Amino acid sequence: MIDRRRLPLNALRAFETAGRHLGFAAAASTLSVSQSAISRHVISLEGLLGVQLFERRPHQLALTDTGAASLNLERFHQGCNRSSLCFTRLLTLTERESAFGQGE
Repeated sequence: MIDRRRLPLNALRAFETAGRHLGFAAAASTLSVSQSAISRHVISLEGLLGVQLFERRPHQLALTDTGAASLNLERFHQGCNRSSLCFTRLLTLTERESAFGQGE
């Protein structure tokens, strides 16, 4: 089980913004950070969760099913507490995906 307190808020913001824009450069511009910072935050979050949130293609970024589901949960942060409830929802999704993947 993932400790919710260890999910970095900056990584969650980077993921949400990159997912909304479907690009690291646009997310970086929106958050006033570098593109590589966005990429590092997303990679860090994927590592902590143990799932891939984006499919990286040349000059294109696409959400995986888990990534899309995370964003579609009321656009990840709308209508919920900007911390614990969002973490709970994201963790539930990743735990389901892990359990599903193990059953194959």
